[in-house]
Amino acid sequence: MDSEEYSYWIALSQLEPIGERRSDLRTGSIISALYACNWSSKSKKPPSIEDCTFNFDPPKKQPISQMKKILQGMINRGKKCQ
Repeated sequence: MDSEEYSYWIALSQLEPIGERRSDLRTGSIISALYACNWSSKSKKPPSIEDCTFNFDPPKKQPISQMKKILQGMINRGKKCQ
C-alpha cells in the first residue's frame, strides 16, 4: 500500500467509520435513542450519541484553575446540604 492509498483510507474512515468505531457508534445511537424516549427532564437535553459512545482518546489536561473552580463548587454545594 502506498502513501496515497493509505491517505485515502484514513480520509474514508473519518467520513464513514469502519470496524470497532462504527460498532461503538451504532451502540451509542441505540442507547441515546432509549434515553430520549424515556427522558423526563424539561430543562436538560438527553445524552447525545457521543455521550453514549466509548472514547478511547487520552483525556485532555485540565488547567489547575478549572480544577479549583470545580472543587470549590462541590464544597459550596456540600455546605448548602448540611
